Amino acid sequence: MGRNSHEKIFAFRGHGIFVPCGMLCPERGSGGLPEQLVSAHALFTLADDQRGIAMCMNNMGNVYMFMGEPSDAVALFDEAFSIYSAIGDTAGALQALANKAAALIREGRYEEAGAILEMAEKFAPGASGSCAPVLNNRGVLLTKLGKLGEAEKILKKALSCIDPDRLDHVATVNASLGHLMKKEGRNKDALAFFKKAYEADRQAECLTALADDLASMSECAISLGNYTDGIDWLKRSTKLYALTGKPIAANNALKKLVSLAREQNMDITVTRHFVSQWLKEGGRDYCN
Repeated sequence: MGRNSHEKIFAFRGHGIFVPCGMLCPERGSGGLPEQLVSAHALFTLADDQRGIAMCMNNMGNVYMFMGEPSDAVALFDEAFSIYSAIGDTAGALQALANKAAALIREGRYEEAGAILEMAEKFAPGASGSCAPVLNNRGVLLTKLGKLGEAEKILKKALSCIDPDRLDHVATVNASLGHLMKKEGRNKDALAFFKKAYEADRQAECLTALADDLASMSECAISLGNYTDGIDWLKRSTKLYALTGKPIAANNALKKLVSLAREQNMDITVTRHFVSQWLKEGGRDYCN
């Protein structure tokens, strides 16, 4: 199998981090990992397909990121980087480094994340300067450090480097810009970026990322006084969280939705009923 085939099986996307799309709520296997990823890793190992093994290591790390376990993800990204480097796959190696940086950012280990991004820049000076994941996470790190002007320049450079066919990159960088604009109080601009992220995620069928996009769109709309769209987007986000195995996010969104609906005298009985039902069902899989 060539690189394109691998990427068709396992796309990944996240907001500021790169997270699996098609593996967000399938049946779980070894260590909580999706069965199809566990099986793919075994098959690539049997075929001694190093690129396939590296891809699996990278995506296993992404799954652990999605599960809220960035520390476990780091070791897998290291393994992916090692294999990609050995076989001369610069793009794969840079992606693994970018994802490791994202894991460190998630844990608040900003200095270490910065060192990994510098490592990426030294590893492939030319390629890293036009690598959307590396640039994106550099921008996310600068945003976390409060260097918003620098972050905006880097993220806009990342946006200009994106292959439009890479919907995961399109969505991620637009979402990162949305979060930056939101942090600056530029809610109208932020909303436009979140909408672009939403459209890319919808095309890529990244269900949990869609929930995040809608939640961010809702916050921007409400800040702009647009309660009609804001509540509608929050309803849709809440339902997606409930259906994709994110009960904490679903419950938090539902509490916010109940409060807003009460303030605006809006009826959310039907939404509340189905969200509660899906949350009670817990692990039932609607995604396959």
